[in-house]
Amino acid sequence: MKRSLYLTTSIVAMSLLAFQPALAQRVIGSSTYEGTTITVTQNADGSTTVTRTDKDGHTSTTVRPKPQKGQILVDDGKGGWKRYNPPPKPPAGPTGVSVGDGKGGWKPF
Repeated sequence: MKRSLYLTTSIVAMSLLAFQPALAQRVIGSSTYEGTTITVTQNADGSTTVTRTDKDGHTSTTVRPKPQKGQILVDDGKGGWKRYNPPPKPPAGPTGVSVGDGKGGWKPF
């Protein structure tokens, strides 16, 4: 009986030790182009880590802070992100409606 209890206890203990908690980082994207690999991971605090490794093995890491609530980020074309600034609202006439001016802009209706 003792041997069986010891064996059961050992198996449970090994199972608990083998169980790994949820990773603090989660890979959300990765790409390789001409020998350069970029990996983006999301950290537990909401920030993201961008790791860039070139074909010679040189690695650089950049941590981007967690975006503010309601903030929209877009690709900056350099492997990072920038804040999206929406275009200004067109001028509105007394009816609150604008129409195209035929030149790519807006005019009050």
